[in-house]
Amino acid sequence: MMDYTWEMFLDALDFESSFQNSGN
Repeated sequence: MMDYTWEMFLDALDFESSFQNSGN
């Protein structure tokens, strides 16, 4: 379960980073 949460966390970070990069 922790691994799953970690995966979601990393995915969220990647999405945020990609979103900011695209926005800029």
